[in-house]
Amino acid sequence: MNYQKLPFTASLLAAAITMTACSGGGNSSNSEPQDLPKDPGVTDPAPALPTYTMNMNGGDGVEGGDAGGIGIFKMGAAGAIRVSAEATIDPSQAPVVTVPEVPSDLGSNPLVISSDTTIDLSETTEPDKGAIYLYESGLYIFDGSVVTEGESTVPDLGKDSTRITGIQVNEGATLTFSTDTEGAPKTIEVEQDFINNGTITTTNPSTSRTFPLQLAARIYQGTGDIDQRGTAISIIASLVVNAGTIDASPTGLESFNGYNGINLVAAGVVNNGILRSEGIATNINGDGAEGGAIMISGFAVANNGTIDASNAAGSAFKVNTNLFLDDIGRTGTVALIAQYAVMNSGTIDVSGDNGSEQSSINGGWGGYAGIFLNPTNIDSIDIEDEELDSIAQAIVDQYSDSVSPILINTGSIVADGGDGAEDGNGGSAGYAGFLSGPIEDLFGDSVIFEAEEAETVSEEELPAPPVVFEVTGNLSLNGGLGGAAGGFGGNGGLVGFAQLAAEASTNDLHISGITAINAEGGDAASGIGGKGGNSYLTTGPLEQNEESEETSPVGPDIIFSTDINFNGGSSQFNGASSAELKGAPTMLFGAQGGSVDINSNIAMNQGTVAGTVNNIDHDSAPALRVYASGDILVSGSISATGAEVTASAALSEEEEPGVVLAAATSSSDLAGGNGAAFVAESESGNINLTADMDLSGGNGSNQGGDGSIFQATATEGTINISGNIIASGGNADPTIESSVGGDGGILTLNSDLGSDVSRYTVPTSLDLTAGTGETAGFDGYVRGYNIDLVEYECLFGNCLSLVAPRR
Repeated sequence: MNYQKLPFTASLLAAAITMTACSGGGNSSNSEPQDLPKDPGVTDPAPALPTYTMNMNGGDGVEGGDAGGIGIFKMGAAGAIRVSAEATIDPSQAPVVTVPEVPSDLGSNPLVISSDTTIDLSETTEPDKGAIYLYESGLYIFDGSVVTEGESTVPDLGKDSTRITGIQVNEGATLTFSTDTEGAPKTIEVEQDFINNGTITTTNPSTSRTFPLQLAARIYQGTGDIDQRGTAISIIASLVVNAGTIDASPTGLESFNGYNGINLVAAGVVNNGILRSEGIATNINGDGAEGGAIMISGFAVANNGTIDASNAAGSAFKVNTNLFLDDIGRTGTVALIAQYAVMNSGTIDVSGDNGSEQSSINGGWGGYAGIFLNPTNIDSIDIEDEELDSIAQAIVDQYSDSVSPILINTGSIVADGGDGAEDGNGGSAGYAGFLSGPIEDLFGDSVIFEAEEAETVSEEELPAPPVVFEVTGNLSLNGGLGGAAGGFGGNGGLVGFAQLAAEASTNDLHISGITAINAEGGDAASGIGGKGGNSYLTTGPLEQNEESEETSPVGPDIIFSTDINFNGGSSQFNGASSAELKGAPTMLFGAQGGSVDINSNIAMNQGTVAGTVNNIDHDSAPALRVYASGDILVSGSISATGAEVTASAALSEEEEPGVVLAAATSSSDLAGGNGAAFVAESESGNINLTADMDLSGGNGSNQGGDGSIFQATATEGTINISGNIIASGGNADPTIESSVGGDGGILTLNSDLGSDVSRYTVPTSLDLTAGTGETAGFDGYVRGYNIDLVEYECLFGNCLSLVAPRR
């Protein structure tokens, strides 16, 4: 075969193709109005950048699904966790993964497939002359030569001169690899490139199934497809650029290796096409419903296309977020893993499909999507390693320590649960994770290039440059709706962000363009509503600074300016004797070594309770806790009230409808929920609360909920409250015997500053009034600690007991 070199350039830069619409020709003398010349002094306003909402709501159903939540963690010496509604990333201008332009090369002995061709990979010792055979992972063309072994002659297999150096599948052609051998995956390795513009597939004639296939080359590139439905495909190269469809979806049949999936490993990997390993429910039991695993790893990784590992109806596996790779094959999983640059501008879908009568009536569960960066110092990499080919070397050379490692998402991640059909349950949503930091413990040997080992004990591994961590885009992890005939709502999903810094960095962990984070419990048609969401935002100093006794460790700040909706779902009861609500939403902000600045509209409650029921157990109240080493500033508005209970007492078996028995209602416990607990603690800074807050107890039939337990502590600073604070007690029905209104809130302020400093500023517009009922509750008050007197003093209201308040 003749040497063949193709005029093709494989480049990640080619992923961004701009198409310009040209105006058609026309007569300028037509009668249409013409635009007047533009005033050169007037500039067009910049187009608005896209904004999104992050959704982790529970699904509605006969009982509502619980909402999901969000966790954000950053360790370092500077920078901040910054969550903002303002969009700062223009997807069209966002940084891109770059690799050098590399001409494709099929080598000196290429195989070009122009028509449908089948290559038998079954082991053979006597191929026909001219036949293509597999020998120790290489493809060879038998030239008929033989060698002498003892007294006999045997075919001379594996001759270097007959090895195929590169493969090209042309458009319209299908290359099928065939074998009747059950067992391990087949590996095909070429020294140069694998160019696929047609179709590649596998078959086992004895089972009519595909079999696992691994391709190894210098470059894999193409607009063509790989059809590996029913099994797995792995591609290992220096550069992978896919613009076709690679499909390894399960079929409900057992594959050789027990799972389906796609694995792409290269120094540079870009997907501009479709990667698919979606579950397909084959029967009413949901067999085959779990999506496969799609793993992409490299020094630089980018997804600009679509990755689909969605689960079908009936799937219901809860992935372990700490060891999720152990769960491959049991739920749809997508992971992008890189050492220096990882970006997603496309779509990642690990959602569950809706239930149907033809398969399972239960909605599928969401899977797991992860974007991970293991930052590396390039000077720690042996870039002169002889094992690195020129492409891998060139990809590393594109970067330097003047270029920050990057983790950027501007695309869409969907991990919703599917809706139930008939009386089927909604599927629970999945997980989305973003991590920058050491990931060996999570992924095992996931790095592409190893760092050089230190030659002496005194040498230390060089830290990576400061990481750029930017996330925006559509993040949807809603629980599925329960079927209309009585299905339960699915739970919302979880989103996690973590940055484990290796050195001081002023770069933020930045989540931008998210106008609201919604994690609301699902509404119930005839049961308990879902619990509202949870959020945990924490920062910490570098490990080497934690044990310092001379100075306090310095850690990142938290700056939060996105709205929060964490309300519980509504509950509806029809004659229940008792019910326990699922709990209450919580929010935690903790900045060890830093400050906290919150400017948001926050809504979090325990929902509403309606219908007929005798006893309600609220379990807990909403909670908002803020801890910081430095200053705490809370502005905007906060509504964190107790559950509203409008339900009436259910009739006992002896009672008759229409007969009013006050004594029966007095024995029931239909109390409104307590207002949120609010805690703010600063070790060495000031606390400034300018937000308007409603922390009132909820109304109840025979008992109003109490107003907030509110505590602010600034040990070395001042506490200033200038917003309107409402923490009134909830009302009870005064027509019900022995009904009692809730107590007003109690605000406790603590500072160790002396009386020569204005420690506390409290507005006179506080509303801490008691709720009404047949008997009213107690009004609330504000008390402040006086270090000079070593006791509390009354700052507002009628303080009943300063040493031991009533609650």
